[in-house]
Amino acid sequence: MKHTAMKKTLWIPIIWLAFFVLSGCRAAGEEPAATPGLNATQAYQTVIARVTEVAALTDTPPGPTTTPPPTDSGLPTLTPTPPPPSTPTIAPPTATSPPTQTPIPCDLALPGDPIDVTIPDDTEVLPGAVFTKTWRLVNHGTCTWTDEYAAVWVSGERMNAADAVPLPGSVAPGESVDVTLVLTAPTDPGTYQGNWMLRNAQGELFGIGPEGNGVFWVRIVVPDSLPTPTATLPITTTPEPAVQVSGAALLSPGALLDLDSLTIGGAGDLSYQTAGDGTHPLTPQAGVRIGVFGVQQPFYSDCQNASMSAAPLAVESLPVGTYLCYQTDQGRFGWLRIDALDTYDFTLNLTILTWALAAGP
Repeated sequence: MKHTAMKKTLWIPIIWLAFFVLSGCRAAGEEPAATPGLNATQAYQTVIARVTEVAALTDTPPGPTTTPPPTDSGLPTLTPTPPPPSTPTIAPPTATSPPTQTPIPCDLALPGDPIDVTIPDDTEVLPGAVFTKTWRLVNHGTCTWTDEYAAVWVSGERMNAADAVPLPGSVAPGESVDVTLVLTAPTDPGTYQGNWMLRNAQGELFGIGPEGNGVFWVRIVVPDSLPTPTATLPITTTPEPAVQVSGAALLSPGALLDLDSLTIGGAGDLSYQTAGDGTHPLTPQAGVRIGVFGVQQPFYSDCQNASMSAAPLAVESLPVGTYLCYQTDQGRFGWLRIDALDTYDFTLNLTILTWALAAGP
């Protein structure tokens, strides 16, 4: 419908145009100049032909536009070559350097397990008491320690110790050694610490820790007052019995001591041994009981009422001059005093007194 209306609309001005052209030529009353080979009929036909061409172009419905075939120019047709597919670039693997290992030095120590064989940190020690401190150290270096190596005091409270204490023997890498000092507690109350390191045969200091520059130390507490007797029962006025035996005794590790006769060997009341942790305990045997009394010599009634048990007591934890109360397997009470402990062979010097059995009522 739309195309038909357009054709009608276009025809009207075209017909009117042809009409005016023809009639205008005649209305002038002049004879038109004769054109060779062209008369009015031909002119009219020419107009009609142009109108038909225009109508044909106008009446052609729109359609898809086609591209005319290319004119043959005689040149070869170039077909574009598609680019080759891109290949992803893979970076070569980066070489990873092996981790750098720090070489182990010749001389290096590590703490043993435990490092404090005796006198753990903040142990209470009586004023002026002589005591032994033992550390356990591990040779973590590559050189063997010899008896030319020594433990040396570097800072803090020396506690009357020697400036240097040689190691007891050779210690190969990976082995451990116990280093023992004989120290004296200060007389004034307070906390005291002495710092120590090892010294090699060339006089160079080294210690514990990853860098080999750490110290190992002894730290004690000297109390304000002396300990009081550990009595659990009221002190009685029982008359003191006669002395059964008294005297000195020298014990070596492995000894058995009979407190009723002060004989060593055979059946005994106390065993003196070397424990697995390196300490040297006095261990009650067969119903014997012992307990720490203090630094004052006890009376019979003191030991009769003292707190005692069958638990072993390591002599390294008992300062020189300490009194112990005991009751033998025959029921006699008595006391012993620690006089000295040799830190080389751990022989123990004691003074002992055992009372006779009290007379009945």
